[in-house]
Amino acid sequence: MYVRIAVDKDSYSKIKIRKNIEYVYVFDKENLTTLKEINMRCIHKDYIDFVDINLTSYDIDCIKKSTIEEKDYDVLKEDNNKFAIIVPNCNNDRGNYKGKTFLRNCIESILNQTYKNFILIIVDDCSTDSSVETIQSYKDNRIELIKNTRKRYNGGSRNVGIDRAKELDVNYICFLDSDDWWKHNEVLENINKRLRNCEMMLIGLELIDRNGVLWQNFTNIITI
Repeated sequence: MYVRIAVDKDSYSKIKIRKNIEYVYVFDKENLTTLKEINMRCIHKDYIDFVDINLTSYDIDCIKKSTIEEKDYDVLKEDNNKFAIIVPNCNNDRGNYKGKTFLRNCIESILNQTYKNFILIIVDDCSTDSSVETIQSYKDNRIELIKNTRKRYNGGSRNVGIDRAKELDVNYICFLDSDDWWKHNEVLENINKRLRNCEMMLIGLELIDRNGVLWQNFTNIITI
C-alpha cells in the first residue's frame, strides 16, 4: 500500500527508507542551504494539509501520528470498512452527460470504484420513466433496489435506505443523489483511508449544468 509520511529535523535522520513510501520533509525555520541538502520533497508546515503518517512535531491532519521509537511506526493497518451507499431516485433516467443519463452516470461511478466493499441501495420513489428498468439492467449483486409503494420524496427515501442499511452489517453510510456521481474511481478508497477516528466526512463537489458545463468548484475536504 502506498503511504505518505511527513518527517522533520528530529525524525529525518532516524528513518529507514522503504519502497512505496513518499517521504515529505516538513520545515519551519530551516534555511535554504539546509533544505537543499535534504534529498526529499520539502514543504513548509503551513502548506501541508494531509499525510498518512505524521512523524513530525507539527499538527498535520493524518491517519496515524507516530514516533520513530514505536514498533511498525511506518506501517498502516488496512481498514476494510463496509459501506452502504444510499441513492434516492425519481425520474432521473434523463439528461445526457458523456452519452449517458444522470442515473447511469451515478450507478456506474459507484460500481467502478476501486474499493469494492459496499452495497448500493437505490430507493426508487415511484418513478414513471425508465428508471426501474435501467437499475434492473445492471446485473450486480451489490445493488439492492427498493421501490416505494407511496411517494416519500428524497428525505423519506433516504430514511427508507437508512432503515435497510441498519439491517445489514455495514460500518458507514454514504449518500448520493441519482443525478450526482463520483468524479473518479478512487473516491471511496480515499474516504476509507481517512475514516480513522472520524464519525462524519463531508467532501467537496463540482457543480455542472445539464450540458456538462462547470458552474462552481468547491475544493475543500472537511472531516469532523
